[in-house]
Amino acid sequence: MTAPPVKRIGKYDVIDLLGRGGMGLVYRAFDRQLNREVAIKTVTEGFTGDQEMLQRFYREAAKTGALKHPNIVIVYDLGEQDGFPYIVMEYLSGDPLDRIIQSGHAQPLAFKLKIIEQVCYALGYAHRNDVIHRDVKPANVIVQPDGIVKLLDFGIARQEKTDGHLTRTGHVIGTLQYMAPERLKNEAFDGRSDIFSVGVMMFQLLTGELPFTGDYSIVQKILAEKHPPLRQFLHEYPSALDGILERSLAKNPKDRYSTADEMAAEVSSLAYELKREQVAEWIERAEHLVKDEQYGSAREVLLQLLKVDSQHTRARQLIAQVQENLSIRQRAEKIRQLREQAAEAASDKRYDEAIGDLQEACSLDPANSELSELLDTVRQKKRRRELVEGYLRQADTARDRGDLEGAEAVIAKALAVDRDDSRVRAAHVALARLIEEANRQAKAKQLLQNARREISARHFTAAIEVLAEVERVDPSNPELMSLQAAAKSGREQEQRRRILEELQNEVSLASTIEELTHAAKLVDQALERMPTEPILIKFKRNVARKLREAETLRRVDQVVLRCRGLMESSPQDALKLVQDELQQAPGNDRLLTLQSSIVAHISE
Repeated sequence: MTAPPVKRIGKYDVIDLLGRGGMGLVYRAFDRQLNREVAIKTVTEGFTGDQEMLQRFYREAAKTGALKHPNIVIVYDLGEQDGFPYIVMEYLSGDPLDRIIQSGHAQPLAFKLKIIEQVCYALGYAHRNDVIHRDVKPANVIVQPDGIVKLLDFGIARQEKTDGHLTRTGHVIGTLQYMAPERLKNEAFDGRSDIFSVGVMMFQLLTGELPFTGDYSIVQKILAEKHPPLRQFLHEYPSALDGILERSLAKNPKDRYSTADEMAAEVSSLAYELKREQVAEWIERAEHLVKDEQYGSAREVLLQLLKVDSQHTRARQLIAQVQENLSIRQRAEKIRQLREQAAEAASDKRYDEAIGDLQEACSLDPANSELSELLDTVRQKKRRRELVEGYLRQADTARDRGDLEGAEAVIAKALAVDRDDSRVRAAHVALARLIEEANRQAKAKQLLQNARREISARHFTAAIEVLAEVERVDPSNPELMSLQAAAKSGREQEQRRRILEELQNEVSLASTIEELTHAAKLVDQALERMPTEPILIKFKRNVARKLREAETLRRVDQVVLRCRGLMESSPQDALKLVQDELQQAPGNDRLLTLQSSIVAHISE
């Protein structure tokens, strides 16, 4: 199971876990009494139930805590919690040297030498105060942002049980790759063993590689083999570096620097010469870059320079000038980006975003009148849009209650505010269609009323003409077809009535054969259109009857006329003529009377 997170160590509030080591954990914490952040290293391995070792830890920690040097981490406090000791130190910002090496970022040689110089000065001070570090390595060196180096862990986490040089388990204390030969051989050692470790660290810092590597062969290499030459890794470097590494990595402590201060002095001298040459080169280069307005590149050069010589007056002047010009450029670029963003937002009608961007741009350049005018323009657009939106809402309300005229008046106001607004144009078109539809329906309604009135007055043809207009105005009107059918039916009935009346007059007035023949023709024509009309059938019978009667009358008149001529000359022929006609018109009174007259005449 995972142990619950630690919230408090002694009087210190734990903020978070900084890292894990072979002997314990390191926390970032807060000291409420002194209102400062601290680093707390807890030692959870190697002390369980061993009071003698615990006391030795406290003695060594107290001795280390007494060291006061700008390149040595400050120890504030010691304590014990749950049977495990802890040490409270200053909390440092910056990067461990091992992380800097692993990053592979190029660093000036003078900067690297400055790190080694500061480590040597820290060790020289510690050695003078009878403290040997025992575990010098990149992980125990912190390089702060200002270039100041802090050396950590002066043997606190790895104390010997006795005055010998082996732990109970027989392992030499320290980190193998950085350990001096005499310590590997379990011989007496002094501060010069730390110098060997510095030499290993310096080689690694310069080349990115350890001088002695391997799993099982590394001990033999440290004891007997010479470190690889620098020229195997570096193309150009001061030859003095070979001498410094030669002495610091000597197998015999007597061949090394006698003190860390001596090594620091030699490294410092070389660093000073390098710094003087490199600083002059950097200043010249930075001056040219500034002149060419290549401020980003100039800044990089000057930052490298200030790592080596943080107090260089001209470099500080130039970096201030460069920073100011970069700020101006950055501000101009930021304003350009904000203007682009504002233009895009305003184009999409996102006026609040556009106003926010332009306000930010104005805050970066308050004297820019163009930005102020642009901001005012966007604000006016926003106000117009708000007005338009208000008018559109009013128009929707008027339209929903059927007040199209009122909606049209409000849309006219919106168009006066912003005729180019697509929503206003769309609303105007939609409303125009609604009004057109309403007018069309109103016209259709009025025409339908007129058609009904014409139908009621039996003016069917007029009604049909009105309904034809309705069909042009509103062809899908639900009443149209029924009214058209009624009008057509009414007109047909009216036409039938008129035809029948005319035929009736024609038939009733016809008396001669010619008139009756004409009437019969008219009746036949009407029957072609209305073959089942009973009145026409009756008319046809009446006309036929009257026509037969007329023809009979004509024949009788002709017989009477002829008989008058035959009465004297041939009464018998006259009688036969009458009798023949009576065969066709039996019972005809005139023929019967004539027949009697002829018979009487014959009898006389």
